[in-house]
Amino acid sequence: MHEYPRYVVITPVRNEGRYFAGMIEALTAQTIVPRHWVIIDDGSTDNTGDLADAAASERSWIRVIHRPDRGFRRPGTGVMEAFYEGLDALGTENWDFLAKLDGDLVFSSDYFEKCFDCFERDPT
Repeated sequence: MHEYPRYVVITPVRNEGRYFAGMIEALTAQTIVPRHWVIIDDGSTDNTGDLADAAASERSWIRVIHRPDRGFRRPGTGVMEAFYEGLDALGTENWDFLAKLDGDLVFSSDYFEKCFDCFERDPT
């Protein structure tokens, strides 16, 4: 059996309910699921937080952190603050790769498997 690298995912989201269900479906359908997925709901006022909570209730490797709504969008710095909160939440988790993914992405179910195969063929 081939042993793939351990990876974790951090996804800061804010009001992405329109697209986030597709992202959840894409990541949970991976042939190699992450060890942990930390979703940081950065004060969403739509259904983003509910979608994240539903996904976490079905999978032990998903954790959701809800941040309060600050009342305005903070381009750039808001995403980074949320990302670092997710990184802190991983604590001393042992991983080989960390992926920061936006909440509006969709990709094939073998996306990470193909990435790791490519990394193995060309480690540089």
